[in-house]
Amino acid sequence: MFNAERGIDARSVLLVDAQGIIRHSHAYPKGSVPESEDLLKRLAEI
Repeated sequence: MFNAERGIDARSVLLVDAQGIIRHSHAYPKGSVPESEDLLKRLAEI
């Protein structure tokens, strides 16, 4: 995701189910990386 106002990008994650419904979304602070373990746990819950 690009923040045009600040001129920088940020990481975000959207988990979408088979019907196309967003089941989880999160925007991460600048300089951070999503934890794979957390994302895999959330995927298993869908």
